[in-house]
Amino acid sequence: MIEERIKGYAVFDDNPNKQFCWKIANLCALKGAIFRLFKKGWVIKALYYEKIDTITGEVIENTRLDLTSLTKEYIYSTHGNK
Repeated sequence: MIEERIKGYAVFDDNPNKQFCWKIANLCALKGAIFRLFKKGWVIKALYYEKIDTITGEVIENTRLDLTSLTKEYIYSTHGNK
C-alpha cells in the first residue's frame, strides 16, 4: 500500500524548528492541504511531498516543494490581485 503525505518544518511558540507530518488522500489534495496549513497561520520553513510504501517502509518519492510560489498562489487565491 502507498501512503502520501506532506512533511516539513515550521515555527511554533514552543519550538522554532518543529517537524510535522500530514497524510493526504492523493496528489490532487496536495495544494488544498498546504493551503489549510497557511490558513491556520503556520510559519513553514521547509515543505516536502513524500510517497512511501507502507509494507516495506521504502521512500518512493521525496520532493522539496517551492514555498515561494505556493505562498504567492495562496495569497492571490485568498486576496485577489490587489
